[in-house]
Amino acid sequence: MATNVLSLLWLLPFSSNFTRSVCSSHGFGINSQALANELDTNIGNEQKHRCWNCNNTEVPVFFKDFVLPQPVIIPIYQDTWHLDITYDVEVLTNLTRLEASFNVQVISDDGYTELCYVLGDRCFVQDVCEKLSQGGFRCPIPNAHYKGTAKPKLPTLPFIVTGEFLVALHLWSEGLPIGCLQCLLCINCTTGY
Repeated sequence: MATNVLSLLWLLPFSSNFTRSVCSSHGFGINSQALANELDTNIGNEQKHRCWNCNNTEVPVFFKDFVLPQPVIIPIYQDTWHLDITYDVEVLTNLTRLEASFNVQVISDDGYTELCYVLGDRCFVQDVCEKLSQGGFRCPIPNAHYKGTAKPKLPTLPFIVTGEFLVALHLWSEGLPIGCLQCLLCINCTTGY
């Protein structure tokens, strides 16, 4: 079950019919200099995996390890594609209510640009349990240690994406932060990190 649940979480930002935009309403505006400093520190510490926890306090969902291919290659002329994920996640409480929000920032010579302003509702999922139930899974997600691999099937984007991105997944339950994962991705780059 853990593999399938994590596979579905990666589909969330690509699903349609979300109910509201979250990027600014949940206070995810990020100070660019603070982000640059944190990113430089994390790049130095995370050369191999490029993903890390972005929690400032203890939370009940802890990503011990999360590995994505580098670079991530999104095919152009296919309806769907697969993303290979290796994960090691501790869930320390039963999750009965779960929300997810994303920050998607493109990295350029001029700094960081938040794409959630363009992506809108795709950056927020008000009821993750409802989305999981569409795939045949039910909440609560039990407290457990989830370790393995996943290969979620994702839709191809209607445009070509190339470049460096900083993506953060924020997990919430009943208005409280319960987990955060941040990944530095090189998408369709000629070389990975």
